Amino acid sequence: MKLFLFIALVPLFIGCSSPESSADTKPDDSKKAITTNTFPFGQNLDLFSEEPLRLTGGGDCWSFTRQFVSDTMGIVTDSTDCGENGTFQSYYFLQNRKLKLVHDQAAEVRFSEDGKKVSYILSETVYDFSVTPALESKRTDTLSTLNFDKLKTAFVVSELNNSKSKLAELTQKLTNKLTEPQNFENAEFTLVSTPAKVDKSTGVPSTEISLTSPLFKEPIFIIKESNLSEISDYQKREKAGIPGYAAFAFSSWYAGGGALYYGIVEGKFLNVYRKYQDEQEIPGTNKFRMIQEIDLENSGEKTDHYICFKEDNGKSPNIMIAFAKNGKAMYAKYEKQSSKINIEFLREEQKNDGVYPTTISHYKEVVNGQRTGKYTVTHSGNWDYLEYRRAKDGKTFKFTIDPSSSIDENGYRKTPCF
Repeated sequence: MKLFLFIALVPLFIGCSSPESSADTKPDDSKKAITTNTFPFGQNLDLFSEEPLRLTGGGDCWSFTRQFVSDTMGIVTDSTDCGENGTFQSYYFLQNRKLKLVHDQAAEVRFSEDGKKVSYILSETVYDFSVTPALESKRTDTLSTLNFDKLKTAFVVSELNNSKSKLAELTQKLTNKLTEPQNFENAEFTLVSTPAKVDKSTGVPSTEISLTSPLFKEPIFIIKESNLSEISDYQKREKAGIPGYAAFAFSSWYAGGGALYYGIVEGKFLNVYRKYQDEQEIPGTNKFRMIQEIDLENSGEKTDHYICFKEDNGKSPNIMIAFAKNGKAMYAKYEKQSSKINIEFLREEQKNDGVYPTTISHYKEVVNGQRTGKYTVTHSGNWDYLEYRRAKDGKTFKFTIDPSSSIDENGYRKTPCF
């Protein structure tokens, strides 16, 4: 996650906001040198609310996107680091949901012939749609450090040709960035715990363990345990049966017994596993079991329960739907398949014209960013029904809840069906 920490600091030292134009600069035909309106566009970001971080990219190029919003304004910062292939930043200023300013920065890395020296070709472009006619400002320079604040060349500004098409292009670029599927491979999480308190009735200490992340608006509660001891050493993880690539790992131990925990990022979910342990444990007799699924795309929303469905004709594999606490479906998964299917909520309707009130929820199936089908979940009385319509041929499959697999004495099951 060091890459993201580095990029996150870039806006702090590259911004050179100056909302007013220079009155001392004389025009030169259609171009003039000015100090233009750059990020943060004359605004104080402390007065804005910040949305959770978005992570995209992969391989040599990783990006993070931050959104700052107020009642009438929005600022979006998008930073991409491609290592030796360069770094790129784009800053967007919106007013009443309309794009007014875009500030682009790019840094190209250049090495000397002997490879001992490095320089950076820094370029900036600002598109200003808040004025008529729209303006385009540009400047470039070569520096020995990657620091846009050290750029001394003046911006050269000119009237922007085809401003409508450029505005549409940049608006679509921003839309794509805010809707691009995220990649959480390098997401960073931090374990935090409350001060331990001793239960007077049992004498056992207790602390609440949670996760924090730039992806979450609030810390995500994991478990209440006697204490927290992080496991960061890879050899200790291997000895405990914890994957070395786990996003986090910790243990809790008290009076001869305790538990091990770790988290693994799988797609858009962070899965949390637990294994109990004690001093008399026989190796291999205890296994890790998943206890939580956290949706990283939705501010850390956790899976609350699962419903297991059987196909009405018995010809298709069984399917499981995972639900959040608010009753909205989070994903689908077929039996004997390792991957989860992303589904997105569309709408919900209520019907009260039958024996029981009926809730019908509609979802779209999304695979690799493409809509591939539609799920309709119906809840009526004690029964749940699922209908799946495949997009490529319109074929429909119908499923009914398997009560024996889905329900126990406490209601819907809290662990995955398979």
